[in-house]
Amino acid sequence: MSNNPKKRRTNQKKKTTSTGSTQTPIFGINSPIPTSPQFTKPKTQKNQIENENKKKEEKQEEKPFSEEEYDEFDELDEYNTPVIEEEGEDLFGDETLQKDYEYIAELDVYDPEMIDQNKYEQMSFGERRKAEKSLMLRDYRNRHNTKVKNIQNEQGTNLPRSMVTKRSIQTSKLKKAKEILEEDEEDDEEELEEFNLEDVKGPLKLWIKTNGPKMEIARRYRNFLTSFVDKRGNSVYAEKIKLMCSENQQSLEVSFTDLSLFGLLLAMWLADAPTEMLEIFKETTYQVVLEMFQDYHEIHSEIFVRIIDFPVPDTLRGLRQVHLNTLIKVSGVVTRRTSVFPQLKLVKFDCLTCGATLGPFAQNNQKEIKIDSCPFCSKRGPFRVNTEETVYQNYQKITLQESPGTVPAGRLPRTKDIILLADLIDIAKPGEEIEITGIYRNNFDLSLNTKNGFPVFATIIEANYVSKSQNSVKSITLTNEDINIIRELGEDPHISERIFLSIAPSIYGHETLKIGLAMTLFGGNPKNIGQKHKIRGDINMLLLGDPSTSKSQLLKYAEKIAPRAVYTTGKGATGVGLTASVRRDPITREWTLEGGALVLADRGICCIDEFDKMNEKDRVSIHETMEQQTISISKAGIVTTLQARCSVIAAANPIKGRYDLGLTFKQNVELSDPILSRFDILCVVRDVVDPIIDTRLANFVISSHMNNHPLKKQSLQDEQQQQEENEMNMEENTDSIESSSMYSENSFKKSNDEENLLLDNYQNDEFKKKLKPIPQDMLRKYIYYARNNIRPRLSQMDNERITKLYTQLRKESSVGGSMPITTRHVESLIRMAESHAKMHLRTEVRDDDINAAIRILLETFISTQKFSVMNQLRKRLRKYLNYKRDNDELLYYLLQTLVKESVDYLRIKDAIENPEKVEISTKEFRSRARELNLFEIPSFFKSNYFIKNNFSLEKGKKIIVKSFK
Repeated sequence: MSNNPKKRRTNQKKKTTSTGSTQTPIFGINSPIPTSPQFTKPKTQKNQIENENKKKEEKQEEKPFSEEEYDEFDELDEYNTPVIEEEGEDLFGDETLQKDYEYIAELDVYDPEMIDQNKYEQMSFGERRKAEKSLMLRDYRNRHNTKVKNIQNEQGTNLPRSMVTKRSIQTSKLKKAKEILEEDEEDDEEELEEFNLEDVKGPLKLWIKTNGPKMEIARRYRNFLTSFVDKRGNSVYAEKIKLMCSENQQSLEVSFTDLSLFGLLLAMWLADAPTEMLEIFKETTYQVVLEMFQDYHEIHSEIFVRIIDFPVPDTLRGLRQVHLNTLIKVSGVVTRRTSVFPQLKLVKFDCLTCGATLGPFAQNNQKEIKIDSCPFCSKRGPFRVNTEETVYQNYQKITLQESPGTVPAGRLPRTKDIILLADLIDIAKPGEEIEITGIYRNNFDLSLNTKNGFPVFATIIEANYVSKSQNSVKSITLTNEDINIIRELGEDPHISERIFLSIAPSIYGHETLKIGLAMTLFGGNPKNIGQKHKIRGDINMLLLGDPSTSKSQLLKYAEKIAPRAVYTTGKGATGVGLTASVRRDPITREWTLEGGALVLADRGICCIDEFDKMNEKDRVSIHETMEQQTISISKAGIVTTLQARCSVIAAANPIKGRYDLGLTFKQNVELSDPILSRFDILCVVRDVVDPIIDTRLANFVISSHMNNHPLKKQSLQDEQQQQEENEMNMEENTDSIESSSMYSENSFKKSNDEENLLLDNYQNDEFKKKLKPIPQDMLRKYIYYARNNIRPRLSQMDNERITKLYTQLRKESSVGGSMPITTRHVESLIRMAESHAKMHLRTEVRDDDINAAIRILLETFISTQKFSVMNQLRKRLRKYLNYKRDNDELLYYLLQTLVKESVDYLRIKDAIENPEKVEISTKEFRSRARELNLFEIPSFFKSNYFIKNNFSLEKGKKIIVKSFK
């Protein structure tokens, strides 16, 4: 009995008429019949006959219902015999209750619409029974029509009867749940408005599970889904739900940024208590989806909420106990992936003693469900999982490893197991770089406890959202300002020369190696002919040479400058370590696939040092990778193909320790013809004893150490800033600016001789300003932008010249017994031309791109020959080497050759190791130039090649003087 007198008065007054008389209540079929005189059954036979005739007349007059329908309910009357209960407590005798119903003018105020103004006479027993039958028959018809309608709809789907029955049950349950939800919303609307969600009472995760906060969170999240709009006023998530349902998907992507803008509290709690919040979000989202698409439950029984745009990224190395049971975002490379397993979701058990079915029980990742005893027979088992009624879900585990470019120096990369459920299965494969948003959990690991001897928990990440990077590079982000700077650099006609100058600035010389390395970093375009034959676009490069010639340093530089790179050595890498391996999972005991270095370097560069130290069996395993760029696996029942779309830069040492010019390239290294033909660029690095180059190299190394001292760096930075100001204010004084230029990456000065040596192959008469190197950070972004956004197309190509070149190279290679030339070298030529066009951010390959590719190909081919045929090849291939080449550059190269010969002559004849100057006859210089069909000698004496490299002309003596001071 309620204690509120006003509420009791209202309920009582609603039953009264305007005159204050109380309406006679209607009793149900099973209700006890009052014992008042007017309700007593007639005792005489005459009265019984009259009552029966009266009932028949009423049945005949009743049109809506047939006699068969009334007979059906008459059979129910036999079971509805009135039962007279014992007389209970007289509540109306209570004085307090009587006083409660006394008239009080201030309180007895009622809604006129709720008061029935009509007058009713007392009903007889027959009339009351007739009214009850009519109401029951109406309810029966409504239920019957609903079932028939559902059966008709389900028959139209052509589904099995078992599925139809299951769907009809689901439909009825959903409708009942919806009606109850609507009633609860009306009843609890005032209560929710008064609920203060900000006032947290107790632990957050436990408080969220209570009814009040749970309903308030659901209401706010529902408002977010239905009312959040974009800048144009369009509903964001209504469109996402429509798109999701049109594609029959099961996941709705919700932006964390949008959620924080709508309600910061929901976003904060989602990060702190993701398990509880996502469960509420999932139920509410499913309700909203069913309101928009009522039959969507026939496609999916639940909808998952995937959180995107989580703003706080973490690293696998930085995860600690404070992250447990919170929402995190990590990135890495997938190294291993298991098969798909069924995981228990809702499990039922059969009692083998009494045959009863127990459950369902919800299974989670925290603990295993165990039943102590059967509630029907009280036995303690045995129990068996009911496989027919148990509900399963997909389960898969992958191993995520830190990205190669994010591992600190000298540290091993760390890994973490990721759990994929439901529609996240098979979303990533080994070798792909992904970003995961999920819940950081802990689970009990028996092996860890046995190993350590005390309780230790293993940690996993239950994935909520997985995104794959198309470019597989997450460490580089380009802003609009960066893109504008990159495009401005691309408009520079000498950008390729500046890129060559910026490659490995701390390494002296090796111009050909740097050009080849730059082409490898930019790469060509992959092609797929007829969707059947794939041609790689990545360029492979091999460095072979003497020790201490900066081969390993160039590989290390390539690893740092490339957007994605993996560095390994031949001794430390086996065949399976480079490609892929199959090993047994310690938990599931099944065979799993784990990618190697080439798989991890997909869409990047793989640097392999000490390539000659690898075993021949291990070296053969990368043949497929270097050409087809795939890795085929057929081990332990696993047959698959992995992607390894990467460039290979390898470094090797000669067989005898130093390169022997008396032998061919093939005789200097233990590599087979198949592996050599897969390298596009072959560079021979020799440690030549040359006093001029050795002096400059020593000066370069000393100045590099001096200028990189910590105390001098600040002064150099100040000078660099002063230099930039001078460049803006004094555009005409270019000579003084050139003499004080500096490298941006290493922050040290270079002398004129060193600069000019680096520019020997790049500079021409039209250079008015000195080439400035590109800062290393900007160069890395430039390479990243060109690799992923520029796709140069071959439009105009001198086919005849390339055909003749290929034919002549084939002939020379067979005669000299050197490296074999195959059709792969023609493809290499095209790839290098495309790479040179990418440096200029061009969409078409021009003639000068092909010329640059031909020069690199010929330089590498000639360098692999014996010394006896090397000079002869240069003369025979001179028309290709000098094609559209600047005459001053050729004359400078010729003059440098004469200087070197003079120095060697003085060292042998007069034992002069470091001469101060060298004199060369102009007559000999002119005769050598005529052999190359070069006659513009006077203009060369006025060029920057001649003046800036300390050459002078003494006309009286007709000699050229080279000074080394």
